[in-house]
Amino acid sequence: MTVSAKTQMTFWSATIALFIGFIWLFKAILTPFILGIVIAYLLNPLVKKFSTNGFKRTTSTVIILAVFFTVVSAIIILVAPIIAKESAELINKMPEYLDGLFKIIQPYVAWFQDSIGQGSVEDAKVFLKDNLTKILSISGGMANG
Repeated sequence: MTVSAKTQMTFWSATIALFIGFIWLFKAILTPFILGIVIAYLLNPLVKKFSTNGFKRTTSTVIILAVFFTVVSAIIILVAPIIAKESAELINKMPEYLDGLFKIIQPYVAWFQDSIGQGSVEDAKVFLKDNLTKILSISGGMANG
């Protein structure tokens, strides 16, 4: 029995859509598992190397994971203050960046101003400035802890 190409495409499109929907729906639950799988996959060659050199698999796994998490923790400790500082600077400079952005796009939106009026454009500019700064300050606060 042969299945037509259209039926196969429909089946695989629906399967992929359902799979993506499943992943999206359970992304908060699946993230730790996927991260664990990736870490295990990447560190498995080291475990095999230790095992061939006479270490038990459990001992080599504990040693490698301890070193791995120590290195990752050290990187986070070193990088987190830099990210926090840069985020704070971005938040402080965001109004300047928005002004620059509006200066750049102003010539291209003349037709937009004509169609809805100058007052609406100014309201939109103020709204974006206020809310974008708030959003960045909230995300910066979350990054700072």
